[in-house]
Amino acid sequence: MSKKGDLFVGIVAGAFLGTIAGVLFAPDKGDNTRKKIQKEINRANRNLSQEVNKKMDKVKDQVNKYYEEAKTRFSEIEEEIKNADIVSKLKKEEE
Repeated sequence: MSKKGDLFVGIVAGAFLGTIAGVLFAPDKGDNTRKKIQKEINRANRNLSQEVNKKMDKVKDQVNKYYEEAKTRFSEIEEEIKNADIVSKLKKEEE
């Protein structure tokens, strides 16, 4: 993972854990505390899902880019081989 990715994960984890700790140590009824914790878990899950989707989109774009480059290069090589075969056949016919 990149340094930016590590930093983001650290920030998200720190914010999440800080919020949970604040909720747990705040005087409130157990039911309210559980609701707050669930709300924070859902929020963190949404944020994490969004970031994962962004990263996956970037990976997909890179894979598609490399695929298209490889496909183009393969076609070029295939054409070079065909041309080499034609040249070889012509040389044989001349002999």
